[in-house]
Formats: sequence, structure tokens, C-alpha cells
Amino acid sequence: MSAAIAGNKWFLVSSKKALGVVILIHGLNQNPASWKDMIPALKRWGYHVYLLCLKGHRGLTVDGIFKVNAEVWLQNFIDGYRDAESTFPLLPRMLVAYSLGGLVSTVAQGKLATTLFDRQVLLAPAIVTKPYTRLALLLSKFLPQIPSGSPEYYRANKNGVSAAGYRALFDLENMLTRLSQFDLRFHYFRPVLKCNFLKLR
Repeated sequence: MSAAIAGNKWFLVSSKKALGVVILIHGLNQNPASWKDMIPALKRWGYHVYLLCLKGHRGLTVDGIFKVNAEVWLQNFIDGYRDAESTFPLLPRMLVAYSLGGLVSTVAQGKLATTLFDRQVLLAPAIVTKPYTRLALLLSKFLPQIPSGSPEYYRANKNGVSAAGYRALFDLENMLTRLSQFDLRFHYFRPVLKCNFLKLR
């Protein structure tokens, strides 16, 4: 087993005949523990599960979410992917990513111009956000943290998302827009990434 990356967790199947590795990545201010119902199901189906936690969502320090940016999150993703790859190099790798996690993984793979996974399931990826969400950028000029309306059990940070977190989110969107093979005007992306939105089993 590889050395642990702070905040990331393995959930291993007992059988030596694992079918693959599933990497789970959360959304913005989503408590990674909210995957708790999905993890046992994936293990029952024969998959090792790697819970990848982006900085500011790990519960390690209170101020973590105030010290994030797009490059930090991209590096968190790459480090986590390499950890999973080196631990089980011969097994197929699948990705299940929600919202921000889908955006981070898409930008990272776009910048690398390659697909890192055998299968990818992106749940409401934040590749095109609603126009009103950009009000958060305006608020971030005056508020260090923007309150969240999501249920408290869902939040990684109970007081909301930092201004730095929202700036990182929109910086990632801008990176995605600049990638030449993507065209967000039509709300789809061209096949630099051959994402397979298929069931894992």
C-alpha cells in the first residue's frame, strides 16, 4: 500500500479478485463523508474505492478552504490519481466525480491531453455554471466566506465556501474554456476526453 496522502482514504475489498479501482471526488464544499452510502455498494460489486479529497474539504485545518486555488486543486487530483495508479497499477481505473470534482478532473485531463480512466461518470459536473452563480465573485470582493444554503450534514465547511474557493472554481472554468478542444457555448465538450458515461457494472 502506498503512503497515504493527507485526507485521502482507501476502502479495499477483501477479495483478491478486485475488478478495478473507483476514484471518488466530491463537489464544492461537499463533505467527502457524504459518499458513505456509495462506498459499500462499490465494494460489494468488487471495486477498491479511493476517496480523493481536495484541499479545504479534508477537515484537517479550519483555514484550509481559505488557502486554495485552481492549481492546488489540480495538483491534488494528479497526486491522488498517481497514488491510486501506483497502488494498483494493473487494475482498471474508474472515476465518479460530482460537480467541482468533475470540473477538476476534466481540466486536468484536458491539460494533459489524455484520458486517465477506463470509465468516467461525471455527476452534474461544474463545467457550465448558471450565470447567477458568478455573483459569488462579486461577493468575494467583500466577504472572506459566503454562507451556504445546503444542509449542514452535507457541508465540508459548515459556515460556507471561502472567497478563495469560488475564485478557484471560476478559474478552473476559465481554464476549461481556453482549452482548444472544448466549446462550452453548446454545453458539450469535444472528444479530447473520451468520457464513457456508462454504468460501472
